[in-house]
Amino acid sequence: MKVRFLTLSVLSMMATSLFAFGRDIFKPTAEFAEGVVTVTFMMDDPGMHIYEDMLSCTLGEPTSKPLDGHLDADGRVTFGGMAAFTYAATAGKSFTISYQGCDAEMCHMPKDTTFTILPD
Repeated sequence: MKVRFLTLSVLSMMATSLFAFGRDIFKPTAEFAEGVVTVTFMMDDPGMHIYEDMLSCTLGEPTSKPLDGHLDADGRVTFGGMAAFTYAATAGKSFTISYQGCDAEMCHMPKDTTFTILPD
């Protein structure tokens, strides 16, 4: 019985890892109002963060970003918790935000997310 239990446990861990592999646990949301789009990352688990130097947007540089960035052991700025970035934007346009997030155990592959700002 112990061998079977161990096998089921290993299969369960593999299935969980495969399920999580396709998910983007850092996926941002975007809201548009009065010529400004706010892109927000919600990182609820301890140790979750995104790197400032891995964050880019086709709209250009953010007009505002979180003030509570932290330096990691390599001297890179990271943001955790709720991190909101604002960009000047125009309705009817699409933009892509690129980012890399890490959790307490590992860094995930860089991701791109494209949003379209719908006209009113």
